[in-house]
Amino acid sequence: MLKWQRTDVFQEPSSERTPLIVGATVTFEIYEFPTGETSAPDAIQTLNLWAAKNFSEAVTIGVTNFGEEFKPSRAQPAIYFDAERIQLLSQQATVVFVKATVNAHIFSDTVKARREWLTALNFAILRQGTFLLEDSSPLRLTDAEINFAATEIQGQLKLTFELGVEKFRPYAHPLMEVNNSFNGRILNCTRLKN
Repeated sequence: MLKWQRTDVFQEPSSERTPLIVGATVTFEIYEFPTGETSAPDAIQTLNLWAAKNFSEAVTIGVTNFGEEFKPSRAQPAIYFDAERIQLLSQQATVVFVKATVNAHIFSDTVKARREWLTALNFAILRQGTFLLEDSSPLRLTDAEINFAATEIQGQLKLTFELGVEKFRPYAHPLMEVNNSFNGRILNCTRLKN
């Protein structure tokens, strides 16, 4: 992404016989927005797919194919999610609970349009509340805060989610075809499918 930073005007004589050269140096900041997706279960992948489905008129960076060049506008803004941090909350025997802090960025051509899209995105996320990750486990929203003073580069919407990460998958050894109960009865045991 290119963002205009400043323009510096200059003048200098070319030589004694030729006229004055007037020019401008234009400085842009260059930003890269790589895909924020990592490994399963991935909150960013889930939010990207959700935004692409529910805000189809917008470009979701990481999902929507928009070619070599794209300029966000009021009619077609760009949405970008990135993970700020993932923090351990607690550990159980079979699952680890973590808190994921995610920034949502809205790019549009005017401040008013960015604020409108940001508010619409925030309310849609609040209404949804819980999202399903690719393994069908819940990604539960616990906090959302809009910062209208933040730039689109910083991310104007800070979202906090809780999710569980499975420690290991249940396993039954192939030789364990029967289950001996305490009362002496032999019960058939079904093998778990991986």
